[in-house]
Amino acid sequence: MTIQFRPAEKSKARLRIALVAPSGYGKTFSALRLATGLGGRIAILDTENSSADLYADKFKYDVLTMNPPYDPSKYLMAIEAAEQGGYQTLIIDSLSHAWSGSGGLLDKQGVLADKGGNSWAAWRTITPEQNQLMERILSANLHIIATMRTKTDWVVEGGKPVKVGLAPI
Repeated sequence: MTIQFRPAEKSKARLRIALVAPSGYGKTFSALRLATGLGGRIAILDTENSSADLYADKFKYDVLTMNPPYDPSKYLMAIEAAEQGGYQTLIIDSLSHAWSGSGGLLDKQGVLADKGGNSWAAWRTITPEQNQLMERILSANLHIIATMRTKTDWVVEGGKPVKVGLAPI
């Protein structure tokens, strides 16, 4: 096998941006501003009860509404549809549902664990699905801006729970 470098081409670069904040902090609006700045056609995968439509008077974009179950395979199909549709940017609003939404990875892990009685073994099935989604996001031939909700993050210090900030879901 021959290893050969090629000259860098700016046109081949695709952005991967994650916007992380609590509900109501402007993730969708910020994603639309970023996408507009990048130029080209914008698509939004909306898992937030049609909240993306709130900005139709301020930005030009197309919306695909996703309802439960939030199976990662549905996200994969949406990425494929955005590529085939000729969009330059896909906003995934919100990626959190693929993890913790109804029918998301945590739900699927729980169902498998309940059937087999071993929650650790259930991750053997779930982790490849998560990896496949992440790999597809990274390899997509368009810019992807993903929004993620946050939760309060805690640690136990001296036997007492201590709030340490926010963590993405």
